[in-house]
Amino acid sequence: DGPDILENLLCLCANHHVLFDRGGLLIDDNFMIHGLGEPTPLMGITKPHPDFLSYHRSLWQGTSILTEENSRTIVTEWEEA
Repeated sequence: DGPDILENLLCLCANHHVLFDRGGLLIDDNFMIHGLGEPTPLMGITKPHPDFLSYHRSLWQGTSILTEENSRTIVTEWEEA
């Protein structure tokens, strides 16, 4: 939870919002999303300010339950369903 300003805006579906809030998705300084399969670029016209993304990463550093290996498994299962 941060301020309700454009620089802290991130539009996500309900499922990805929960993952982001719980550290399952992280966004690095290059706006690459980590947590579900291979790192993917964050798309969109506006992007959150790096300070807000850095703060979010600091909350979850070393605690995320998703690894690259098990996140690929999850993505594969979703694609096959």
